[in-house]
Amino acid sequence: MQQDDKPCLFCGDACEVYRRAQHSYTEYVCPNCKGYAISDFFKLPSTKTLSAMYYFILHFNRREGKYLFFVRDASVFTDDAADYIDNKMLENIYPKNLNDRVDMVMLNLSTKIRYLGSEFTLPDVDDTSAYDKVSLFYHLFFVDDSNSQVWEFEKQVDEMMRILQEYDYIKHLQALGDNENSYTFTANGWNHISDLQSKNDEFPQAFIAMWFSPEMNTARVAIIKAIEDSGYIPIIIDVKEHNNQIVPEIFFEIQKSKFMIADLTGHRNGVYYEAGYAQALGKEVILTCRDTAFEERHFDIAQKNTIRWENEDDLYNRLMSRIEATIGKRN
Repeated sequence: MQQDDKPCLFCGDACEVYRRAQHSYTEYVCPNCKGYAISDFFKLPSTKTLSAMYYFILHFNRREGKYLFFVRDASVFTDDAADYIDNKMLENIYPKNLNDRVDMVMLNLSTKIRYLGSEFTLPDVDDTSAYDKVSLFYHLFFVDDSNSQVWEFEKQVDEMMRILQEYDYIKHLQALGDNENSYTFTANGWNHISDLQSKNDEFPQAFIAMWFSPEMNTARVAIIKAIEDSGYIPIIIDVKEHNNQIVPEIFFEIQKSKFMIADLTGHRNGVYYEAGYAQALGKEVILTCRDTAFEERHFDIAQKNTIRWENEDDLYNRLMSRIEATIGKRN
């Protein structure tokens, strides 16, 4: 293991960097961005990938003692050592159109403009010696990485700021005698931020409740793949023992999720409880169950339309069709 002090990839502040060559990843311990690790799969991550990573770091509900681990394929990790985010998830989180981009930039800016009277100052791109000033253009505004010159990034950011002003979401503070590159939210901007945050849907995510048993690992992979291939982010919290008490982080993630997959195989009480909680919140709940356990479903949901699957390929195909029919596939 090799330790260095280097700038954080996202905020530019000094952080501890540990090179885990034996396991092919690098770990960053940043006072601002908390802990995160990046697999060697992302040896030269694009600005698009880094923007999506930073969005997770800014907005993802980080579990106590956990760090984000950016890996090639999250479905192969069945332990609870970290929150695993893979390349497919990063592609799914990236804004699909201008409206998505505007909303996500506004949420990013809300981490910089935190209260009434605070402001955000665009960096001086001529000062390329400051890593954090340049990195802001990469990450906060989802700049197009087909460009390579800092001045081209500046043009993209300036255009986004102009669009936000046309939407009446931000205002330039130059007329008030402040820094000419300083901005803050308008009343409409604060209201829009409030609306975005009240939706509890910063991520197009789906929560997975299922039996955490080694014999279910291949089914777990199939469910994760179906969610990802439908354009959503799979959220799965492997809590092996919680004494029949649903931990608060599970409630939080269910509240944030657009829909839920509950696999009833194994008939775990926690799965039924979480599915009932999601349904009470008005979330779409898709039930699945292996055919050999289908007849043992609890009587109170026996009338519910449940995907009956024979093998993992069957589960994947049926789940993909159901998500597309009931939730809609994100392109």
